[in-house]
Amino acid sequence: QASASQLTFQLGGNSANFEWQQDNGDCHLSPYSAVSCFLGMDQVTTENGCLHIIPKSHIEYGQIQVEMSVEDRSAQEAIVLHPDDSNKAIAVTMKAGDALLIHAHTLHRSMGNFTQQPRRILFCRYSAWDDS
Repeated sequence: QASASQLTFQLGGNSANFEWQQDNGDCHLSPYSAVSCFLGMDQVTTENGCLHIIPKSHIEYGQIQVEMSVEDRSAQEAIVLHPDDSNKAIAVTMKAGDALLIHAHTLHRSMGNFTQQPRRILFCRYSAWDDS
C-alpha cells in the first residue's frame, strides 16, 4: 500500500544540502517492510542535487532510532544522522523518467542545486499491508 508521496523541488541556486537520513526515520511502521521510490521528473545530476546513498546501509544499520521533541517535530526539524561510512556513498544520477527504488532504511542525502534550473523528484513510499 502507498504510505506517503510528495513532489520535491530543489530550486535552482539553492545550495542547501539535505543531510543523511532514512525515510520514515521519526515513525515506526510495523511490520517494517517499506520501499521508497524516487522518480526523476527532470534530469538529476551531481550539479543539481542528485541523491547519494550508502549501499547496504539498510542491512548494516537497520532503522536508526531517533528521538525528537514535540517542538522539533512541530517545527519540522530535520533528522540528521552521521554515519561512520559516508565515504562509501555513491551519487545516483538519473534521466527524466528514471526510477530509483531503495529500502526505507537506506541512508541517503542530496546536495545543493548549483544550476539555474529546478530539480524535481516524485517520491513515493510503499509498505506491506498489515491486516492483523
